[in-house]
Amino acid sequence: MFEQLKGGETGGEDDGNFGYATVPVPAECYSILLSRLQGEEPNSGFAETREQLNQTVRASPGSAPLLSALAIVDALLGRKQDTIEEARRAARRLPISEDVMDGPGVLANLAVVYSWTDEPNLAFEQRQHRLTDASRFQQSNIRDIFRRTRVTRPAICFTSAERLWV
Repeated sequence: MFEQLKGGETGGEDDGNFGYATVPVPAECYSILLSRLQGEEPNSGFAETREQLNQTVRASPGSAPLLSALAIVDALLGRKQDTIEEARRAARRLPISEDVMDGPGVLANLAVVYSWTDEPNLAFEQRQHRLTDASRFQQSNIRDIFRRTRVTRPAICFTSAERLWV
């Protein structure tokens, strides 16, 4: 699968499955993740992949999902201070209240960053915050969504919406 990503139709990018924010990243980001999951320390060869993603972020300066993906890569590379600030900035750019589809992914990436940077308390706090915001959204807006879309089977839709947030 990894080889398909590197040389496939997407030009060396994944299809938006790296992290929780659904944006394409260079396929080599998976090499960074894999090496860290295997307990290896980041090596200097990963700097090129990070810079490639950084250039994409600079080309799309308003993209919170891309910035949060860069934050995950920086966390995997051990750049603790850079990564926490990047992830927080991404979360500020795209709160759930403004974007209920991509906002939760950016917040989930913030929790991932906290986890990879040895900040478990902040990760759990972020997870709780995310669930609270999602619950608030569901309680206040789910009926309006059903009314506007004329959903006839709200239980099925609610379950789908719930999966999005949890």
